[in-house]
Amino acid sequence: MSEDAFRPNRLALVPPGSAEIHAADMTATFAADLCLDSLPIPENLWLPIDCDGDGNTAIGGLVEQNSTGPLRLGFGGWRDLLLGCQYLDGHDRLITVGGRTMKNVAGYDLTKWMIGQRGIFGRIVTITTRLYLRPTAAYLAEFYPDVAFFHSLLLSDCRPQWAIVNSHSLYCGYLGDQPAIDYFDKQLRRFQPIRWRHHSFQADEQFRRLHWRIASEWKMRASLPPSRIIDFVNSAALAHWVADPAFGLVISAADAASMEPVRKAAAAFGAAATFEGPGTFHWSPPDDQRDVLERLKRSLDPDQRLAPLPWKASPHEFPTATTAG
Repeated sequence: MSEDAFRPNRLALVPPGSAEIHAADMTATFAADLCLDSLPIPENLWLPIDCDGDGNTAIGGLVEQNSTGPLRLGFGGWRDLLLGCQYLDGHDRLITVGGRTMKNVAGYDLTKWMIGQRGIFGRIVTITTRLYLRPTAAYLAEFYPDVAFFHSLLLSDCRPQWAIVNSHSLYCGYLGDQPAIDYFDKQLRRFQPIRWRHHSFQADEQFRRLHWRIASEWKMRASLPPSRIIDFVNSAALAHWVADPAFGLVISAADAASMEPVRKAAAAFGAAATFEGPGTFHWSPPDDQRDVLERLKRSLDPDQRLAPLPWKASPHEFPTATTAG
């Protein structure tokens, strides 16, 4: 008799569309289908995650894509925030990994395994994540788009909690309580920002949402050394782009004409570039990443019971033109 015959069916920690908040230990369990904008978090708590969409992306999808955003600089990415998850494997068994406590793993940490795997190894059902106290004040400083200057700012006493660079500006954001913001306001003047302002936490969220996005159905993402961002953008002739100067992530509009210049620039500057379109099955990873995922999938899923490899599910069909904002 199989092992499954002795094991009762397990249930998801929370049903679809719901959440369980543990305010005392600042953790929460969310159903994977909840959208980032609709998370039922108490007003004094906060999940520090940005996405480059409109906030209607399911949170499980953000984990599977390892999509975080500029707040990673001050608060970490999914590898830092995610404490546990539940997912369905290729046999539709519900697997639980990790948990609510910070130290909850003996052996392999399969929670980290699920970050960025895009449904290839399993489909996430629930996630358990840590929360932060919600900041009460915010400050925004704008500089010229100089990545080298930004790196010197990182080593100073004015290290920001997030940063965004585009073709015309470098934006640095500061979050905290009012005394902390007053301190940054005073100290940042020596770095000669172009513009600066105090604003609310809500205004800071709106600003990041407006600037950390590309209004295009098809997108290119490139990961490279932060010091090479501007060189890469110029070499690839990117017209509409935004980047995280702390971690070297560049997002741009994409179409068929941009694919080859981006790949040539990626090879020249040590970047890993991917192209993404509508739906999961249009993800195009670089060759080395593709090879690793295919070998892992063959090793762990010889019967091909997990999700299909996305780049084999359908051909790439880029639009002939891209509208970006």
